[in-house]
Amino acid sequence: MRLIRNSERTTFLTCRHRWALTWLLGRQATDQPRALRFGDLVHQALAAYYIPGRKRGPAPAETFAQLYEEQASLLQDQGFNVFSDEAWVDALDLGRGMLTRYVEEYTPDDAEYEVISSEQVFQVPVYRRMPRAFRFKAVGTLDGVWRHLPTGRVIFKEFKTATAINVDALALDEQASMYWTFGPAWLRRRGILKEGEDIDHILYTFLRKALPNPDYRFDDEGRKLNKDGSVSKVQPSPYFVRVPVYRDKADKAQFYERLRAQAADMYIMTAAMKAWEENGRGDLPPLIYKNPGTMFFPNCRGCPVRESCEVHESGGDWRAVLDQITVPWDGYAAHELAERR
Repeated sequence: MRLIRNSERTTFLTCRHRWALTWLLGRQATDQPRALRFGDLVHQALAAYYIPGRKRGPAPAETFAQLYEEQASLLQDQGFNVFSDEAWVDALDLGRGMLTRYVEEYTPDDAEYEVISSEQVFQVPVYRRMPRAFRFKAVGTLDGVWRHLPTGRVIFKEFKTATAINVDALALDEQASMYWTFGPAWLRRRGILKEGEDIDHILYTFLRKALPNPDYRFDDEGRKLNKDGSVSKVQPSPYFVRVPVYRDKADKAQFYERLRAQAADMYIMTAAMKAWEENGRGDLPPLIYKNPGTMFFPNCRGCPVRESCEVHESGGDWRAVLDQITVPWDGYAAHELAERR
């Protein structure tokens, strides 16, 4: 049965051409393994900190530094000088500083929570009102499943790193919609949730990728002070924000219908691509078209297959270029491995 995760859906909705080359043909940029995945390192460090139970694991700042050094050493052995990459150079101090302040900020609040699981991979078959050929498994990874001890309520925990914190439209966050719709059923089947137990809300925690100016002074409430000791009228943007988002059955129903329609579209595109390949055609089916976006909201910015796409647009040998700028990959390898464990 086909697997569908939110990352693939996002690519499909952004640009079908990009989706076909990255997900159907299974290609990713050659420099992608060398790119600093700062958010991934933060997630791994927090997962090691939020171990099941009420006690906490090793300090996330220390885990972050260890993961950073392991990746940097591996890339150095492969001939890539991480110290020539600005993102890598700045990331170590930034990550350690952010996570040190994060623990200071939330240790009192976290005492009210028991961690049920962290980085929980799930797979849920989706077949209700679906033709057999269109059926699939919704897959994803839950950052955290926590129980609020004073109330006994179970919540989903979501961590986000960002250069600027924006909490607009969290009620429409598609990644969380996938978790909200399918996560509880999977957790009940695994005995993580009791029968009849459900998720109360999603608790987002945003970590801004920034460190305080060392010249700033703050009072006990975290407010920036002027040189004379008075509270400054201009306060820096918050470094951390926690926001609870509540959803209901109507949210699940709306998302289910949207996902069902998208899955059908993806199945049709996949079948068209397969038929095209079997007929020995070198191009892509007309249904798999490009969506460059606009000048102000370009979809091509940061696209791993843009050079191949540009050659395709001019009628050149785009497949040869694709082979040069990308390497094979499997976007579902981690989910398939986790499910077999």
